[in-house]
Amino acid sequence: PVLPVLRRMLQKAVRGAQPGGSLIRLRRFAAEAALPSQGGRGCAPHPPLLQTPILPNHKEAPMPKIRIRYLSDKIEKLRYIDGKSDWIDLRAAETVELKAGESCYLPLGIAMVLPQGYEAHVLPRSSTFRNYGILMSNSMGIVDESYCGDDDEWKMPVYATRDCRIEANDRIAQFRIMEHQPPIEFEECEHLGNPSRGGFGSTGKQ
Repeated sequence: PVLPVLRRMLQKAVRGAQPGGSLIRLRRFAAEAALPSQGGRGCAPHPPLLQTPILPNHKEAPMPKIRIRYLSDKIEKLRYIDGKSDWIDLRAAETVELKAGESCYLPLGIAMVLPQGYEAHVLPRSSTFRNYGILMSNSMGIVDESYCGDDDEWKMPVYATRDCRIEANDRIAQFRIMEHQPPIEFEECEHLGNPSRGGFGSTGKQ
């Protein structure tokens, strides 16, 4: 019978035969032998089994090396956060003192060339407000690949809620690199075709 044969071939492929090889043979076998129905006549093979391409040993393309220029000798080189996260810490490039209610652009001492099609998202560290009482005044910084000149220093706009002093080389922010979203086309319509949920807070507090 066809089904037991297919089942054995699939089990053999899963147990570790040549990557992709057994599955490709399985697809070819299914294409040549129609699966029997209760009436004894053959039926068309399942389309996804035949049309889905199998790419053995598929790996994502590695991220190209990123050129970086350090604009301060007071900060440590960039590195992952103790190997526990794919976010990378950013440090204050100079000592800054702020009074409550003041704001400034904190220099981060780096400029870099991001790969085409990528952008950097910059956010405060979880302990930044607790340690210094500062808020990132634009909520999140976005650095795109066009900001890539020798003097295009990354900076963090902050607002001080209390008097504070930030020392050079203090870790105050973090960033990660994200791929741009795909192109989006909007289609205007009079009705969306879905019931309205009820606005913000409509699901209650608990």
